[in-house]
Parts: sequence; C-alpha cells; structure tokens
Amino acid sequence: MKRLLLLLSFTLLVGCTSTAEFDLDDVVAEVMDEEVTAEDVYLYRYHRDYSFEQSVRSYAQQKVMVLKAKEHGFNMTEQEVDEEFESFRDYSGMYELFLEENLASIEESAEILNMDVEEITHGRYKRGIVESESATYYFTDVFCENTTIDPCPDTTEEFHEKMNEHVRELYEEHIEYRFNE
Repeated sequence: MKRLLLLLSFTLLVGCTSTAEFDLDDVVAEVMDEEVTAEDVYLYRYHRDYSFEQSVRSYAQQKVMVLKAKEHGFNMTEQEVDEEFESFRDYSGMYELFLEENLASIEESAEILNMDVEEITHGRYKRGIVESESATYYFTDVFCENTTIDPCPDTTEEFHEKMNEHVRELYEEHIEYRFNE
C-alpha cells in the first residue's frame, strides 16, 4: 500500500505551460503559513510534461498532508527515511521505474538549480517516502484510530468518499496559491 501511494504521488501531475515566468525565490504558494518557493517545486515536484502551476499544486497538496501528519504526531527520522530509501532502491525495480519516468524532468531541474542530478533524484525520492508515510499515518489516525469501526473500513466506497471530501476541505482551507489559476 505504501509503495502504491508513493508511486501515485509521483504521477498526480497534469496540465501544460511554461516555467520561465517564475524566479527561484518567488513564493508560488503558502501552505499552512509556510511559504513554497519556485525552488522548492523545482527541487521536489517539477515535471517537464506538466505545467509549472500544476507542479505547484501537487507539491502544495503533498505538503498539506505532511504538515497535517506532523500535527497528529507523525515524525520520521532521517535515518528511517534513509533505510526506507535503501529498501526501495533494492525493491523490484521501483527506483528504476521512478528514474525512467522522471529523469528528463530531474535533469531539467538540476540545470535550473545548478545541482547534481543524483542529489535531486535522491531528494525527490526521499521526499516521496516522507509524503507517502505521512499520508498513511494521517489517514490512519483520522479515519481509523478515532473510530469505533474495527477493522478500519478502508476498502468501502463510503470510506473513500469521506476521505476524498476531507482532503478537498484540507486543500481549500490550507493552501493559498500565488499565481492566477
């Protein structure tokens, strides 16, 4: 389940426009009182096949989940992230699939940020691990731990509708975009 969430978080991007209109230090969104800069997006989420604005949306949405999970007690140490990263790298080609699907965008980001491709690749992959673990923790805490239903009804249509509505409300409440939508 975690690996599926991780893979899905990398493929949530859609749309098409130029990225030239944003400087690296431009604030492109605010998420729960934290600024998101164009540099953050290039570093962790930008994909050349999608609009920069959609990359911002995707990054901001994942950031909401990470911050909400932290509010609920989630904490993943750098050592835990590194261990997960090493296990994913060794897990039946998932890392290679990630590279195959994202290498051109990572190379473009590396050029824009004047960074090493491997450094950005590892950063994005590790960020994806934190995002996936955060979402799992948050939804388990909100929808399973605080319910009298046993087991957690994670396969029911009603559960998924409730969860999706909750996510939409989080995005509306906690994200302010700084570009024309």
